[in-house]
Amino acid sequence: MKANRDFAQGIFIGTILAALIWALFFWNVNKKSDYYAPAEWLFTTESSSYFAVENGDIYAVAADTSYNGDHPYLLHMDSNNTADPTDDIVLVVWSTK
Repeated sequence: MKANRDFAQGIFIGTILAALIWALFFWNVNKKSDYYAPAEWLFTTESSSYFAVENGDIYAVAADTSYNGDHPYLLHMDSNNTADPTDDIVLVVWSTK
């Protein structure tokens, strides 16, 4: 009798743990903080290249002389899980050319 009760308790605890692990996995998979923003190159200095996105925000990335204004760009951005766009980070600059 005790063995059956211990077995049932083990199954119950295992089921609860499996459900918890599944819920945490599902929550992390669906928590997206990255997005894409069409951008226009503004200018490049010795240290940074600057891009403006459609909402008017300006982002700086490491300088690259290949950036120019003859075509649009796409910025792969990380929102840092906040609604404030001023703390967003440029992950990748994609050229549409």
